[in-house]
Amino acid sequence: MSTVYSNGNVKTKLLEPTTYNSNVSAEWRITEPCLPTLRLIDLGTSVAYADSDYNKLIGAYGLIKSVFLYQGQLLLDGCPNIQHFMAFKQYNKSNSVNRNLKQHLVRNKMGFGISQINTISDTRGPTNQSGTSPSKTALGHVHLNEFLPLLDKLNVLDPAVFKNLRLVVEFTTDSQTFATTPPATFTTARPRLIMDVLAPGAFNANPTAVQWNALEQDRFVSPAIAKTAVQSIVSNFKLNGFNSKLVSRILICKSYQDKTKNVDGATVNGFGPFASLAQFKEVVQVAVNGSQLLPRNGVEGPHRMLSMLHDTWGECNTLPGGSSCDLVTTQQADPDTKIATPLLKYQGQQSYFGCFLNQRVKDLQITYTRQGQIDTGAITPYNEALDCLVYGEVSKTLYIQGNVINIVYN
Repeated sequence: MSTVYSNGNVKTKLLEPTTYNSNVSAEWRITEPCLPTLRLIDLGTSVAYADSDYNKLIGAYGLIKSVFLYQGQLLLDGCPNIQHFMAFKQYNKSNSVNRNLKQHLVRNKMGFGISQINTISDTRGPTNQSGTSPSKTALGHVHLNEFLPLLDKLNVLDPAVFKNLRLVVEFTTDSQTFATTPPATFTTARPRLIMDVLAPGAFNANPTAVQWNALEQDRFVSPAIAKTAVQSIVSNFKLNGFNSKLVSRILICKSYQDKTKNVDGATVNGFGPFASLAQFKEVVQVAVNGSQLLPRNGVEGPHRMLSMLHDTWGECNTLPGGSSCDLVTTQQADPDTKIATPLLKYQGQQSYFGCFLNQRVKDLQITYTRQGQIDTGAITPYNEALDCLVYGEVSKTLYIQGNVINIVYN
């Protein structure tokens, strides 16, 4: 560990991982009281052959599969396979934040501008790629409260209270999740942890009860639709992952169940596995404990769905046509403001569903309707089976009684 900043009561230090297995995981032991403002730096990878851009949506975050915070063997916070939600959270930013900040930290290409020829593009910004050597690799900077929302509710991480405090980061094994040209082999860089270490007695203890919204997930599969005729399917799915839990809001991400559909030759299509795919004439209805949340058949159409998403999760960085299955071309767009040709591949890849539940779940059912189209192509975006991930914010409380820690669902 090395000190890089000090103001008397707070020393900012760089901590090397206690254990590190390339392409597998990294673990840190926290042995000094520190602020819960944990950050990772030097997140990246080097590849075996030609340099490859990071995924334009998730950037270097695509290297992280899961993040967990433990006290010994007790899980304090963390969600397995969090990549799709973290991809959404990069979309869930303003255009200016993405363009001026996140491109440099996350190493993605979100945040768009108007060029001198009145064309929407993403050409401005740093060169964000994994290179064939460390010197050519753009390294990411991670604020861990994005992965661990409990950190936002604590005053301090005090090893005197949290015995054997461990931070565990698991890496992806699939290069399709971070690279636009997936390499056959890659090697993760060795990340370091930034900690704001506190002087003894220079901090306020945590309250005896800390409430926060933890992230949990469930999933359902919308089956494939025959390609020989136009037909609609209506599917009802019962989700058990949120039973007996107080859920504030949910998010649904839709991607190809067959992950090979994300790749065209050697190149990932658009946002690849993190695209949430718009569907033709889709309708979503949510029923909680036997009562439908949405009027009539549910929310229908890309514009209503996007409006509800904004109401539920906040501002999103949507390209023109990004949430719609109706393609926008340079000819169809406003003649005074066209979309750069490279961005057309992202049309229909920003279609999410979100809504508030704000109740304890005993029975959660989702009715999902979409219409397939006649299509003889190798990839039929409106007919393929969809893997639908459902993320929910679940209310939990951490109780601190001396040196005893308990976590319960509210």
